[in-house]
Amino acid sequence: MYFDRLTAAASVSVLAVMLCLPLDASAQGMGPGNGPGMGMGMGPGRMLPDPATLPGLKAKLAITSAQEAQWSAYADGVTSADEMRRQMQAQARQMPPAERMETRPDRQAAGGQVHEELNQRRADLARVLTPEQRVILDREAPPLPPPPKR
Repeated sequence: MYFDRLTAAASVSVLAVMLCLPLDASAQGMGPGNGPGMGMGMGPGRMLPDPATLPGLKAKLAITSAQEAQWSAYADGVTSADEMRRQMQAQARQMPPAERMETRPDRQAAGGQVHEELNQRRADLARVLTPEQRVILDREAPPLPPPPKR
């Protein structure tokens, strides 16, 4: 009888320790890279530029009249890419999950094409900028990553 109580007490103790260990580990907080802000792989170069930042970027770059055509093409590309992204997200929210998963490759391909077109417009703009302006463009609106390989 004594052995059974001892075994039961030991089992309860082990179980209590096992249940408390995760709490102890989580009390230490998150490790590096998991704090506030963007997660791994989500730096500023991984997302479309925000059209709301375009007037500020144009002012920082001090776009000249000779550079205006390339700037306008880039700004129009950013705005249309943002509109397309919003439309695609709204459409995807309306779809049932199975249909959303089925159409995902098509949406990714369309997004990749938008990234390529926007990067081309950005490259055209960068060609007419001074080296100082290019530094600002690279910092404020880095090129988008290439689309994933299929």
